[in-house]
Order: sequence, then structure tokens, then C-alpha cells
Amino acid sequence: MQVFNAIKGCIEEIGQLSLPNHSTRHTHTVMLLDACADMNFGQERLGYGFMKITSDVYAHVSNKIAARSIDKFDE
Repeated sequence: MQVFNAIKGCIEEIGQLSLPNHSTRHTHTVMLLDACADMNFGQERLGYGFMKITSDVYAHVSNKIAARSIDKFDE
């Protein structure tokens, strides 16, 4: 509940109408993947039982991940 209240306070402070708590989880995971964190690390932080869930839900949304993949392919 403390995290929820802290997020709610920050949202009110910046004048944002609302932000679902799940959005912070999603943003955190995408930022981890953008920073080249191992997919297994993301899976553990999210508490998913299977890495496929993490990769299916989060890996496709990042332009940085896509650009890195293309660069690796080009090499």
C-alpha cells in the first residue's frame, strides 16, 4: 500500500490524471530490457514462472531492443 500511495502522490504532483499501477511494472521491465538486462533477470523480478511470458509481453515493445537486434544481424 505504501508504494501505491507514493505513486499516487507523484502522479498528483505532476498533474497527471491517472496511471495504472501495472504501467509502472511494464515501464520498469522495458527499461531493464533496454539496458540489456538478461531476460531471466526480468523474469525473476516480475515473478513469472516462464521466460516466454516475459519475452512475449515485453520484448516486442522496445525500439532499442529492435534496433540492437537489427545491428547484431547486420554484423
